[in-house]
Amino acid sequence: MMHPAEQYAADVRSGKIPACKFIRQAVERYYNDLENAVEKGWVFPRAKAERAIRFIEKLPHTKGKWAGTLLKMEPWQMFLIWQLEGFLMASTGKRRFTEAYIQIPRKNGKTALAAAISLLHGYADKELGAETYYAATQRDQARICFEMAKIMVEKSDLSKRSVVTRDAFTYEALGTTHRPVSSEAGNIEGTSPSCGIVDEYHMHKSDAVVDSLATGMGAREQPLLFIITTAGTSTSSPCYNHYKVMTQVLDGVVSADRTLIMIYTLDDVEEVNNPEMWVKANPNYGVSVDKEWLANQVEKMRRDPIKVAPVMTKNFNVWMDAPT
Repeated sequence: MMHPAEQYAADVRSGKIPACKFIRQAVERYYNDLENAVEKGWVFPRAKAERAIRFIEKLPHTKGKWAGTLLKMEPWQMFLIWQLEGFLMASTGKRRFTEAYIQIPRKNGKTALAAAISLLHGYADKELGAETYYAATQRDQARICFEMAKIMVEKSDLSKRSVVTRDAFTYEALGTTHRPVSSEAGNIEGTSPSCGIVDEYHMHKSDAVVDSLATGMGAREQPLLFIITTAGTSTSSPCYNHYKVMTQVLDGVVSADRTLIMIYTLDDVEEVNNPEMWVKANPNYGVSVDKEWLANQVEKMRRDPIKVAPVMTKNFNVWMDAPT
């Protein structure tokens, strides 16, 4: 019997689930990687991927109508975790992927997913003295994902094994720590991350934050730089440049075997006029993305041209070259 993560991949491949070009490519990449795993030096123990999904589904929602209830992962989220945690290096048993680039619109549970992954790596990896950082250019932005992860700890069984303060929480048994950091505060340099969470990469004016995290991971056994963002309004930004490289990887032009990529968007801007296509950009359409609410955003955009850029970038993940 297929796991829901496997079923999602099969349904995208068959066309049962409408998906944009980039997600169809990501699915084909997954199947190719499974087929060529031995040659590449990888293994895929299903049990490890399944355990990771179970770990996340024991964490609580922290906001909205579901606050306090346990997370219920959607199939697309399971597929992401399935790949991230399932593929291992055969020679070491360590995680194959050391970087993930996830581009997805708002309201699709983006920050909650990043927070859950940070806890998965801080509590389930069993690495002594692991350090997880929630990074941004500004203090307030850095704290958003950190605060969500901290609440997940406080409201779950993880609290029994943790010491939580305003600016950090620690898993005592392994000595692992979780902290928010920002270039504004000047506290990114000198860190030694095992996991770095970069939320809303499109807001970064330079690659200083990402570079600091990446270069600090050299001594870690199985580091993870997890970048999750919406599209933005500057095609000269470091995020857009990274996005273009990621699409080249999916196209097979550039090789990046240790980077997991999932980009949800529209194939054509005209698809914004067809509600049946909105699920291509919003895999949580009808779940956390309310259909009526999204239709209202599109209607506002039609009435007011100044709304085009924010709606297309934030709700449909289409890159624009101007803020208005």
